[in-house]
Amino acid sequence: DCLKTTRVSRALHARRSSGVPLEGRPRRPGSPFSAMRLALLVSYEGTPYRGWTDLRDVALRPALARVLGCPESDLQPGQQPSLPLLEAASRTDAGVHAAGQVCTLSLDDAVPPDRRSRLDTARLAYSLNALLPPEVCVRCAALVADGFDVRSNVGKQYTYRLSTASTRDPLRRLHEWHAP
Repeated sequence: DCLKTTRVSRALHARRSSGVPLEGRPRRPGSPFSAMRLALLVSYEGTPYRGWTDLRDVALRPALARVLGCPESDLQPGQQPSLPLLEAASRTDAGVHAAGQVCTLSLDDAVPPDRRSRLDTARLAYSLNALLPPEVCVRCAALVADGFDVRSNVGKQYTYRLSTASTRDPLRRLHEWHAP
Protein backbone atom coordinates (compact mmCIF):
# COMPACT_ATOMS: atom_id res chain seq x y z
CA ASP A 1 0.00 0.00 0.00
CA CYS A 2 1.89 3.05 -1.22
CA LEU A 3 -0.05 5.43 1.03
CA LYS A 4 1.83 3.89 3.96
CA THR A 5 5.08 5.24 2.54
CA THR A 6 3.91 8.86 2.52
CA ARG A 7 3.19 11.50 5.11
CA VAL A 8 -0.52 10.85 4.69
CA SER A 9 -0.05 7.48 6.40
CA ARG A 10 -0.06 9.04 9.88
CA ALA A 11 -3.40 10.69 9.28
CA LEU A 12 -4.89 7.60 7.67
CA HIS A 13 -3.76 5.27 10.43
CA ALA A 14 -4.80 7.69 13.17
CA ARG A 15 -8.33 7.75 11.74
CA ARG A 16 -8.46 3.97 11.31
CA SER A 17 -7.28 3.32 14.86
CA SER A 18 -9.71 5.86 16.34
CA GLY A 19 -12.64 3.55 15.71
CA VAL A 20 -14.18 5.80 13.05
CA PRO A 21 -15.73 3.45 10.49
CA LEU A 22 -14.48 3.53 6.91
CA GLU A 23 -18.05 3.49 5.67
CA GLY A 24 -21.44 4.26 7.08
CA ARG A 25 -21.65 8.02 7.16
CA PRO A 26 -25.17 9.37 7.32
CA ARG A 27 -26.92 9.51 4.00
CA ARG A 28 -26.54 12.69 2.02
CA PRO A 29 -29.94 14.33 1.45
CA GLY A 30 -31.44 12.78 -1.66
CA SER A 31 -28.84 10.01 -1.85
CA PRO A 32 -29.98 6.38 -1.71
CA PHE A 33 -26.55 5.21 -0.51
CA SER A 34 -24.40 5.95 2.50
CA ALA A 35 -21.09 7.66 1.72
CA MET A 36 -17.83 6.01 0.73
CA ARG A 37 -14.50 7.87 0.56
CA LEU A 38 -11.20 7.03 -1.06
CA ALA A 39 -7.82 8.74 -0.98
CA LEU A 40 -5.82 8.83 -4.21
CA LEU A 41 -2.09 9.51 -4.31
CA VAL A 42 -1.52 11.35 -7.59
CA SER A 43 1.74 12.32 -9.29
CA TYR A 44 1.81 14.61 -12.27
CA GLU A 45 3.99 16.66 -14.56
CA GLY A 46 2.00 19.89 -14.53
CA THR A 47 3.45 21.72 -17.53
CA PRO A 48 0.38 21.29 -19.78
CA TYR A 49 -2.10 22.24 -17.04
CA ARG A 50 -3.24 25.56 -15.58
CA GLY A 51 -3.16 24.18 -12.04
CA TRP A 52 -4.97 21.53 -9.99
CA THR A 53 -8.46 22.54 -11.12
CA ASP A 54 -7.52 22.15 -14.78
CA LEU A 55 -5.79 18.81 -14.15
CA ARG A 56 -8.81 17.56 -12.19
CA ASP A 57 -11.36 18.61 -14.81
CA VAL A 58 -9.36 17.73 -17.96
CA ALA A 59 -7.66 14.49 -16.89
CA LEU A 60 -8.96 12.96 -13.65
CA ARG A 61 -12.73 13.53 -13.78
CA PRO A 62 -13.23 12.10 -17.31
CA ALA A 63 -11.16 9.01 -16.40
CA LEU A 64 -13.17 8.57 -13.18
CA ALA A 65 -16.43 8.86 -15.13
CA ARG A 66 -15.39 6.02 -17.43
CA VAL A 67 -14.00 3.76 -14.70
CA LEU A 68 -17.07 4.24 -12.50
CA GLY A 69 -19.45 3.53 -15.37
CA CYS A 70 -20.57 6.99 -16.43
CA PRO A 71 -19.80 6.69 -20.17
CA GLU A 72 -20.16 9.91 -22.10
CA SER A 73 -22.07 8.06 -24.84
CA ASP A 74 -25.04 7.68 -22.45
CA LEU A 75 -25.32 11.43 -21.93
CA GLN A 76 -27.65 13.74 -23.80
CA PRO A 77 -26.02 16.68 -25.65
CA GLY A 78 -24.94 19.31 -23.13
CA GLN A 79 -25.53 17.02 -20.14
CA GLN A 80 -22.65 16.63 -17.68
CA PRO A 81 -22.02 13.26 -16.01
CA SER A 82 -22.74 13.01 -12.29
CA LEU A 83 -19.15 12.79 -11.14
CA PRO A 84 -17.80 12.18 -7.65
CA LEU A 85 -16.54 15.09 -5.59
CA LEU A 86 -12.74 15.22 -5.85
CA GLU A 87 -10.83 17.38 -3.34
CA ALA A 88 -7.06 17.89 -3.21
CA ALA A 89 -4.78 18.68 -0.28
CA SER A 90 -4.15 22.03 -1.94
CA ARG A 91 -4.52 23.83 -5.22
CA THR A 92 -1.51 24.29 -7.45
CA ASP A 93 -0.53 27.01 -9.87
CA ALA A 94 -0.07 26.58 -13.60
CA GLY A 95 2.84 24.33 -14.55
CA VAL A 96 3.44 22.98 -11.03
CA HIS A 97 4.41 19.31 -10.74
CA ALA A 98 3.51 16.95 -7.89
CA ALA A 99 5.32 13.85 -6.67
CA GLY A 100 2.49 12.88 -4.33
CA GLN A 101 -0.62 15.05 -4.26
CA VAL A 102 -3.26 13.43 -2.05
CA CYS A 103 -6.88 13.88 -3.00
CA THR A 104 -10.09 12.41 -1.66
CA LEU A 105 -12.91 11.04 -3.70
CA SER A 106 -16.47 10.88 -2.40
CA LEU A 107 -18.31 8.02 -4.04
CA ASP A 108 -21.71 8.77 -2.51
CA ASP A 109 -23.74 7.80 -5.55
CA ALA A 110 -21.11 6.24 -7.81
CA VAL A 111 -20.72 2.84 -6.11
CA PRO A 112 -23.87 1.03 -4.94
CA PRO A 113 -23.61 -0.64 -1.51
CA ASP A 114 -23.67 -4.16 -2.99
CA ARG A 115 -20.50 -3.39 -5.00
CA ARG A 116 -18.58 -1.71 -2.17
CA SER A 117 -17.35 -4.89 -0.51
CA ARG A 118 -15.89 -5.94 -3.85
CA LEU A 119 -14.21 -2.61 -4.57
CA ASP A 120 -10.57 -3.32 -5.38
CA THR A 121 -8.63 -0.09 -4.83
CA ALA A 122 -5.52 -1.38 -6.62
CA ARG A 123 -7.61 -2.25 -9.66
CA LEU A 124 -9.28 1.17 -9.51
CA ALA A 125 -5.86 2.87 -9.63
CA TYR A 126 -4.76 0.57 -12.47
CA SER A 127 -7.92 1.31 -14.46
CA LEU A 128 -7.56 5.05 -13.96
CA ASN A 129 -3.94 4.96 -15.11
CA ALA A 130 -4.95 3.16 -18.31
CA LEU A 131 -7.14 6.16 -19.18
CA LEU A 132 -5.05 9.05 -17.87
CA PRO A 133 -2.61 10.99 -20.06
CA PRO A 134 1.05 9.96 -19.65
CA GLU A 135 1.90 12.97 -17.49
CA VAL A 136 -0.59 11.93 -14.77
CA CYS A 137 -0.45 8.81 -12.58
CA VAL A 138 -2.57 7.54 -9.69
CA ARG A 139 0.09 5.81 -7.59
CA CYS A 140 -2.46 4.15 -5.31
CA ALA A 141 -5.93 4.37 -3.82
CA ALA A 142 -7.14 3.48 -0.32
CA LEU A 143 -10.36 3.62 1.68
CA VAL A 144 -10.31 6.44 4.24
CA ALA A 145 -12.38 7.16 7.31
CA ASP A 146 -15.35 9.48 7.35
CA GLY A 147 -13.47 12.18 9.27
CA PHE A 148 -10.45 12.22 6.96
CA ASP A 149 -10.05 15.75 5.57
CA VAL A 150 -7.28 15.88 3.01
CA ARG A 151 -6.88 19.64 3.41
CA SER A 152 -6.16 19.57 7.14
CA ASN A 153 -4.64 16.15 7.85
CA VAL A 154 -1.42 16.45 5.89
CA GLY A 155 1.49 18.84 5.78
CA LYS A 156 2.87 20.12 2.53
CA GLN A 157 6.42 20.08 1.30
CA TYR A 158 7.63 22.21 -1.57
CA THR A 159 10.88 21.66 -3.43
CA TYR A 160 12.45 24.29 -5.66
CA ARG A 161 15.41 23.32 -7.80
CA LEU A 162 17.88 25.90 -9.05
CA SER A 163 20.83 25.05 -11.25
CA THR A 164 23.83 27.37 -11.19
CA ALA A 165 25.81 25.34 -13.74
CA SER A 166 27.40 27.32 -16.55
CA THR A 167 25.28 25.46 -19.10
CA ARG A 168 21.69 24.38 -18.82
CA ASP A 169 20.65 20.73 -18.96
CA PRO A 170 17.84 20.30 -21.52
CA LEU A 171 16.62 17.14 -19.78
CA ARG A 172 15.93 19.10 -16.59
CA ARG A 173 14.43 22.21 -18.17
CA LEU A 174 10.91 21.43 -16.94
CA HIS A 175 12.01 20.59 -13.40
CA GLU A 176 14.58 23.19 -12.40
CA TRP A 177 15.39 26.83 -12.96
CA HIS A 178 18.69 27.68 -14.55
CA ALA A 179 20.52 30.74 -13.21
CA PRO A 180 24.22 30.60 -14.19
